[in-house]
Amino acid sequence: MNLQRRTLWMTLALCVLILLPRLPRLGQFVTPDERKWLARSANFYYAITHADFAQTFQREHPGVTVMWAGTLGFLTRYPAYAHDAPGYFGWKYEEIEPFLREQGYQPLDMLVAGRLFVVLFITAALVGAFFFLRRVLGDAPAALAVALVALSPFHVGLSRVLHLDALLASFVLAALAALLAYVLDGHRRRDLVWAGVFAGLAWLTKSPGLFLIPVAGLVVLWDAWRETDSPPAALRRALGRGVVWGLVGLAVVVALWPALWVAPFESVARVLGTATTYAEEGHLNPTYFMGRVYEGDPGWLFYPVNYLWRETPVVLLGLLLASLFAVRRQGVFARAERRAAAAWLLLAALAFALLMTLGAKKFDRYLLPVFPLMAALAALGWWSLLEPVFTRHPQRAAALVGALVLAQSVGTVATYPYYLSYYNPLLGGARRAPDVMLIGWGEGLDAAARYLNAKPNAEQMRVTAWYMDGPFSYYFVGEPMPLRFNANVTNILQWLSTDYVVTYANQWQRRLPSEEMLTYFEQQTPEHVVVIDGLEYARIYDVRDAPPPDYLAVGRPRFTDWGGKIRLIAYKTPTQVQPGETFIATFYLQSIAPIERNLNVLVRIVGADGRELVRDEGWPWGSPTSQWVVRDVWPDGHELTIPADAPPGVYRIELTFYDPQTFEHLPAVDVKTGAPIGDTLVVDTLQVGTPPPPTHELTPAPQVGTLAALQGWDLTDAEGAPLEALPVGATVQVRLHWKVLASTETSFKGFVHLLGPDGSLLTQDDQVPLEGFLPTTLWQPGQVIVDTYTLTIPDTAPTGTYTLLAGMYDEATLQRLPVQQNGTTVGDAIQLGTVERVP
Repeated sequence: MNLQRRTLWMTLALCVLILLPRLPRLGQFVTPDERKWLARSANFYYAITHADFAQTFQREHPGVTVMWAGTLGFLTRYPAYAHDAPGYFGWKYEEIEPFLREQGYQPLDMLVAGRLFVVLFITAALVGAFFFLRRVLGDAPAALAVALVALSPFHVGLSRVLHLDALLASFVLAALAALLAYVLDGHRRRDLVWAGVFAGLAWLTKSPGLFLIPVAGLVVLWDAWRETDSPPAALRRALGRGVVWGLVGLAVVVALWPALWVAPFESVARVLGTATTYAEEGHLNPTYFMGRVYEGDPGWLFYPVNYLWRETPVVLLGLLLASLFAVRRQGVFARAERRAAAAWLLLAALAFALLMTLGAKKFDRYLLPVFPLMAALAALGWWSLLEPVFTRHPQRAAALVGALVLAQSVGTVATYPYYLSYYNPLLGGARRAPDVMLIGWGEGLDAAARYLNAKPNAEQMRVTAWYMDGPFSYYFVGEPMPLRFNANVTNILQWLSTDYVVTYANQWQRRLPSEEMLTYFEQQTPEHVVVIDGLEYARIYDVRDAPPPDYLAVGRPRFTDWGGKIRLIAYKTPTQVQPGETFIATFYLQSIAPIERNLNVLVRIVGADGRELVRDEGWPWGSPTSQWVVRDVWPDGHELTIPADAPPGVYRIELTFYDPQTFEHLPAVDVKTGAPIGDTLVVDTLQVGTPPPPTHELTPAPQVGTLAALQGWDLTDAEGAPLEALPVGATVQVRLHWKVLASTETSFKGFVHLLGPDGSLLTQDDQVPLEGFLPTTLWQPGQVIVDTYTLTIPDTAPTGTYTLLAGMYDEATLQRLPVQQNGTTVGDAIQLGTVERVP
């Protein structure tokens, strides 16, 4: 086979190796940054079409090649976009996506169209790199180098997204290959031009590509120094070649970035200034490395460790072979030009790694330009081992190369289509990776969305997810919402209207957005877990009937349904007000089904005697319920004024819904138990004013359990007049003044016992506080409950000294609460005092 035909077949084979893992299922998942680049690409396309060239500056990266890929995607899928669009879209939030959907285009389809051109750009760059490398390294090592890059799982994964790093890595390899071909193979001017072209593309992609300037400067200076012994002549020659290279690169930058046509100095200053800022300021959010969360720079070990975890065993072994053969100057390293090429490739890799290490902001993908350079060095190592076999047994050597390529493809095939889930198996693979490095860049959230999409009425569901905008929203058919859940009113309302919550791997690692939220979910059992290559990426929780976490609550939770239409989820009321005072009672109401009628809400404050202190009724928050959106939460507020002459005491806050046309009340049901409540819910209690102090104070006040302290008691006749002794054959009242210490979910009964002179029980009264009006489940800390008990003194009661006892017991189990005095348990009943019986 002649050289030209062999080169053609090699090129076709490399194109297949490059495209085969990159083209299938291009829309499998979305990374968090891609929706931003989709919007920027749309703005770029719009700016060019409308000759608003300054707006082609969209970001300081500058990402121009990415935006050209996105623009070509629009031209192929939606060429009329620039005509139809109302203008420029922001990219911090999803702004372009609703517009695209209104026009009949799915954002994912537009993204895939742009991704296709990213793949084609990268393919062209790698094939170009091959043509230059083959003249420097030889046909076989060059082809093997590109094949290793083509099948690198990390490179494959990043070259399938509308993003920067794979484009930068591929352009850097091509630029260095062309420059080395120029200095090591005949000084062909077109090689220098191509080196400048690829360097310009690298600069247009991402500002770290500027590292090529000092590297190229050193290469041409070294080359000129080899040609002459005169330092001035070498410097002039190097300067001339460097200027040609730089001018070509600059011409490419200016030609492809219209912002430089109208504001060149401002654009360049913004790129360089922001690059410096990014390097100095580091991450906006914490990052994770070696089992620790870092608020700033994770340190110089970050990139060496991440490289080892992301590289393949084939390349690492090839690098080891290259080191051995290079030291001995054997194999391909026996030739000076190949040693020089290897040295420059290594220097470029180290220079880029050092540049990235100096910056405080670090991600594994930022190091990607190092991977193709190291793959080229690994190819030299492998070919040094295989070349003797090829000389004697070409077919056997070809089979070994095929086996090598097949081995390189193992990681790629095993992780398809989630190539970014690859981690070096020599170091423990996916099993150990979460202990070392940040996991997940959106992969798996697509699977979470697809799982939820399969549920009935998924279109009506609201799901809160990490990386909501793009990685989740491009797939979910319902309404996605961002995962925050910090302690404020907005986030509690979001919780109350959420059906499912999706948490993500790198969120768990970085403890975002809050430790409280993650701790809460870690105590729950997920309904579904998305697993990729044995590693958990996403967890899905059903929170439709889950109360908000304690740290999140803006009020007290109270899950009650009325007529299967309206659900009370939480409320916010004061525990104590003064007569004449005005306050706001807020009820968080959720529509759980369509409501055909406009219902009224009735809020009442009622006393133990049945007296209605105040009421407020009408449409909840002034909104007709027939227009409520299902799952929306409405904070229904009521301004209530306590009458100035209201007697002090504890009142009940009651809530009712009814049809104002028929006055039919909706039945209420406890959501947790399913038990019917009637049509009126006792939401809570409210203490109005301060009751007068007890006649008989108890100091220090004894406590019953942790529930309440008894401040004192009163003894009165049936009309409320104070008594100092027990009248014969009469009815007396004992008033207990409880100071509530803690709320409880247990209903306790209070009791008052009267013991005769001989210590026997003469009479007693046991009741749910305030004759059932105020069970202890409604008591609130800080309230003072005055609970009245009635005792009838028999006519036959002998004269003498009587003892009053009081306490509380569990209504269900009859178990008394222990009584504590000064922190010491002294029994299960409080001795109020003694009274005399008078004739």
